[in-house]
Amino acid sequence: MSSTATPMQTNSANRTASRILAGLAGLVGVVILVHMSWMMDSPSQPITLQSQQSSSSTPCHQDSEFPKTAIVLHTIEKSYNTRVKSIRNTWGKRGGDGVVLAFIGDNTTDGNPDMYPGLCPPGRRNVCCKFGYDMLVGWELLSKRPDFEYLLSADDDVYVLPDNLRRVLGSINHEADVAENPNGVMYGIFGCATKVCGGLCGGGGYIMHRYTVEKFVKSFNSTESFLQAFDNNCERCDFWGDMAVSEVAKTVGISFKPYPEATYTWALKEEEINATLNRRRPLSWLYHYPARDRLEEFDRRIDFFGSNEEIPPTDCLIDK
Repeated sequence: MSSTATPMQTNSANRTASRILAGLAGLVGVVILVHMSWMMDSPSQPITLQSQQSSSSTPCHQDSEFPKTAIVLHTIEKSYNTRVKSIRNTWGKRGGDGVVLAFIGDNTTDGNPDMYPGLCPPGRRNVCCKFGYDMLVGWELLSKRPDFEYLLSADDDVYVLPDNLRRVLGSINHEADVAENPNGVMYGIFGCATKVCGGLCGGGGYIMHRYTVEKFVKSFNSTESFLQAFDNNCERCDFWGDMAVSEVAKTVGISFKPYPEATYTWALKEEEINATLNRRRPLSWLYHYPARDRLEEFDRRIDFFGSNEEIPPTDCLIDK
């Protein structure tokens, strides 16, 4: 028997193979169509690989670990296009959803939603009144944000490192402080005084937990009586706003405690500034005189040294 196929046999075999291949191709096409139809009808499925990468590269945290805070700064109208603008363009952009920033201006604002009018008298009493408005607006911001824990009040010539501030706030044992004084605690730099008043050195501002802010504000029957208490102490304290807020705090029964970590409210040499920005501990979080009216330059230095230790967002992906 010959082992070589005749032309008739070859053509027959080719026709059979073609039919088989055509059948297989049709079957594959049906499977693909069915699979595509299932994908279109089914809800999107999570990409688990992406979730695993995100959770490992971006560690999550609880808000209590790095408390959210409101920052309220008092200013004047002639600073709207200088200091206020500089803050918005520099450190005011940092902090993410963990910080809300507001300004207390004069009777007229600059039209921005973060600017609140300070309905205060002109002249030397103005700053005492604005210290009162800082707290009133601070309490309004905290009341609208139950997950925010602290208020920082300061002048409009400070540079704040918001993420560092939140890390510092996480180190405060507020429960223990309130256990010592149920009326609340004001954190700041203390030791300044006039002939009859004493307490806060206002260049570094002050910090209060929402518990203390609420106790402070609600110790008065009305907004008018609250602001009147600041005005009553203004002339008595030689028209210093930081002295006025200190004296009103004393009448409410609030105790004073020094700031944790590092703030720089006095003048520093250039090499000293760089040294504080370049180190990691103690954590630098506020500058006053060293940064006054040079916020853009300060902002570039902080980027260069990586001074602001950014906090990851709370909505990062985690395994449930």
